[in-house]
Amino acid sequence: MAKPKRIYGCTECGATFPKWAGQCGECGVWNTLVETIVESGAAAPPSGRTGW
Repeated sequence: MAKPKRIYGCTECGATFPKWAGQCGECGVWNTLVETIVESGAAAPPSGRTGW
């Protein structure tokens, strides 16, 4: 099972970042980033030849 992906979104401007920081890199407001866990979608399609 894949590790859940975490993103951090600013509650002021809506910008998203892969890592938490004390200050939003877009709007510059402090302490507005909140963690969100993104569930992985469908499994990746099988690699190699298909349709044979």
